[in-house]
Amino acid sequence: MHTNHSFDEKKVMKTVENHYHFIQSFIQFITKYFFVYSYAIPSEKKRNLTEKQIIQSLLLIEKLHMYLFYRHYLYNQVISLSDDIFTYDSIESNNTYLLIKKLQRLIQQHHFVHLDNQLLCNNIISQILNYYPASSVKIIILKKPSPPWKPPNY
Repeated sequence: MHTNHSFDEKKVMKTVENHYHFIQSFIQFITKYFFVYSYAIPSEKKRNLTEKQIIQSLLLIEKLHMYLFYRHYLYNQVISLSDDIFTYDSIESNNTYLLIKKLQRLIQQHHFVHLDNQLLCNNIISQILNYYPASSVKIIILKKPSPPWKPPNY
C-alpha cells in the first residue's frame, strides 16, 4: 500500500489560510464573552471558571501561532518554499492581528474576578503579538503607485 504524500506551495498556503480562519473564529468567540457573557454570568465562581477557560483558549491560540511559525522549517526540509509564505504581511494575518489587538483592549478594560487571571491573559496576548512584526502597521498595496511628482523646472 503506497500513499501519496505529495504537497506543494499552494497546498501549504491553503493550510496557512485555514489556520488563520480558525484562529480568527476562535478569537471572535472569545471576544463575544467580553461583550455578552461577562454581564450574563452573575456568580463570581462561574466568572472565575470562565476566565480560566479563556486563559486556556488563549494558550491554545498561542500554540497555534508557534506551530505556524515553526512549520516553515519543517516543510522546507521536504520541499523548497518561498519565504513569503510564512510572512505576516497577508490580508488574513493582518485581520488576525487586528482581532488580537481588539481582544487585548477588551482584556485590559475587563474587570476580572482575580488579578492573576488578567495578568495571565495580558501575558499570553503579548506573547501572541510577538509572532507578528514589530511594525504593527501593515500597508497592503493593491494598485501600483503612480510615479513621483517632479517640479517643472528640474
